[in-house]
Amino acid sequence: MNKHFISIALLSCASFASVSAEFAVSYDGFYDRMKVVNKGDYLQAQVGFYLVDANQPKVACDIASGKIVTEKTEQPLSFTSSGQLLLPFEQQLDKDKAVVVAQTRTNQCQLNMQLEAIDAYQPAFTKGALFNTYTELNDLMDDLSGFFMTKIFSFLMPSMTGITLEFAQPAHVIDNTDWLCEGLRCRMTINDQWQDSQETVHFSAAPIRILPYFEQ
Repeated sequence: MNKHFISIALLSCASFASVSAEFAVSYDGFYDRMKVVNKGDYLQAQVGFYLVDANQPKVACDIASGKIVTEKTEQPLSFTSSGQLLLPFEQQLDKDKAVVVAQTRTNQCQLNMQLEAIDAYQPAFTKGALFNTYTELNDLMDDLSGFFMTKIFSFLMPSMTGITLEFAQPAHVIDNTDWLCEGLRCRMTINDQWQDSQETVHFSAAPIRILPYFEQ
């Protein structure tokens, strides 16, 4: 066996070994949630779909490739380095009982559906703007809860009391000590006094997304 053939064989083995698991799930669950979002008048709020490490849920799965398949069609799956699945909203895929398949370098992955608000955020917000985001998230949570209560009677949503801002790097509030910041997240409870308030809150960086906060 010549050296050229050996090197190709080793390269092929290394490439095959880089993908360690396959994750597959029906498309209909995604479609049902996207349908609820699309029916509402939401500017920021959405449901994010993420593949995370089953043993370390805060760590994204390393996705190598993916596809959306039906009995007759196949199309590539779009995804991000943070493990987010970027799925099309297509009724035909739902009717055709499509399956979402991801090849991952992570041994075991699980699906995390995250209620979130995403926009081109700046480091500074008025309290009124944050109240509007909080309201959108809360309204979407209510819509999702109402939709799935008709299917699963035991499904109960916790009470949302505020918001959590998530950052790409550790951040803090510059001019307000009431916020609780830990690592990549800052959280705060919100009440009706925030509505239409022009008081500004400044952060050391712009958040990448805003999440619901559920007070324990």
